[in-house]
Amino acid sequence: MQYARKLKIGKNVKTIGANAFTGIYKKATIKVPKSKVKTYQKMLKTKGIDNTVKVKK
Repeated sequence: MQYARKLKIGKNVKTIGANAFTGIYKKATIKVPKSKVKTYQKMLKTKGIDNTVKVKK
């Protein structure tokens, strides 16, 4: 089974679904816009990503 290893989120995201990150790779990398890193980190933590997932700018 293949898991998503890299994800990219745009700057106009307002909500993220509850099951959006089920089935992604444990050590996945999520790339977000530089100006939204802290906002998206909070949003992603509430939606169930693991601590092993990296959020990069």
